[in-house]
Amino acid sequence: MARTRTKKASAPSAPPLSEKEQLELRKLRAEAERAELLLQRDLRKDEIAEASAEAHNTYTFYDEVNQESIKECLEEISSWVRQEPKCPITLILNSPGGSVVDGLALYDYLMGLRKRGHKITIICLGEAASMGGVLLQAGNKRVVGRNFFMLMHQISYSCYGRSPEHRDEMKLVNMMESKLLRILAKRSALTVREVRTNWERTNWWIDSKKAVELGFADEIL
Repeated sequence: MARTRTKKASAPSAPPLSEKEQLELRKLRAEAERAELLLQRDLRKDEIAEASAEAHNTYTFYDEVNQESIKECLEEISSWVRQEPKCPITLILNSPGGSVVDGLALYDYLMGLRKRGHKITIICLGEAASMGGVLLQAGNKRVVGRNFFMLMHQISYSCYGRSPEHRDEMKLVNMMESKLLRILAKRSALTVREVRTNWERTNWWIDSKKAVELGFADEIL
């Protein structure tokens, strides 16, 4: 008995679009593509923002220690602390040193943050000279670059006026030096007297390996 073949049913083809409908379709496609581009751009902005130093509470201090540079640093870090209590903070430092009073202001502020539960990481690249070396000691974790150098020396000052004023100025300098010596010796392998003996030379430079060995830094980057 011969088999009969049946045709498969097929959907009727869609009628061709009119010129007006084609124009509308192209318009819809263009709008969709534009919306996709805008979405990708916004996502990229978010990625850049999330990768920024501010988003990760990282402050770069490549400057002399003075009133202006310390004020700017304190204002920025303070804003992070208000937004996120106990957030970790990283300070990338490369400084030739500068004002003792302004440097101690930042040191005390960072030490206060540590007491409030903030973990402070200080990464020194290049040099931490004079007050820069003191600021390094404010970190819970002190990291130095392989080609880092640290300079320690006595306070430099100048005084004009009558001899009683000189004596008062010298008393202030001696008080400042005592504070700096205690800060430098506190976590190091040296006593205050040993630090004083070394920094009484013209310039006491040490490299990254020696800084870790003497306890002025924790590790080399």
